[in-house]
Amino acid sequence: MQEIANQTRDEFVVDVSNGISWVRGLIVRLNVIPEIIYVSGGELSCLEGQASPFTPSLISVHSTYYQSRITDFKVLEKPAHGYIHFTKQPGIVIKKFTMAQIEGGYIQVGTKRMLLPGQVVCLDTC
Repeated sequence: MQEIANQTRDEFVVDVSNGISWVRGLIVRLNVIPEIIYVSGGELSCLEGQASPFTPSLISVHSTYYQSRITDFKVLEKPAHGYIHFTKQPGIVIKKFTMAQIEGGYIQVGTKRMLLPGQVVCLDTC
């Protein structure tokens, strides 16, 4: 039974016997798979008429189990006064992207007018 919230790794030590010989100090490591995926977003501000890079630090996955498994994102709510686009295709709005594209620096948030700081985009795993 899990006793500590958001603790995703655990281990215990056992001694094992078949009745004749013993294996002592066997370490059993556990990976606790959370029922809920905890993801948080950051804040990104853009200067008017400019574009800002969408960096991996803007999306934080709080479970080590899911960190390498969340790969795709879909835009649920677009920015109020701007758009999300590929770095080499400014102005072409995208509706989904991958973590590899974020890590490679291929995603930017651009604006035609002033963006108010706060929630830029609402993301969900696909």
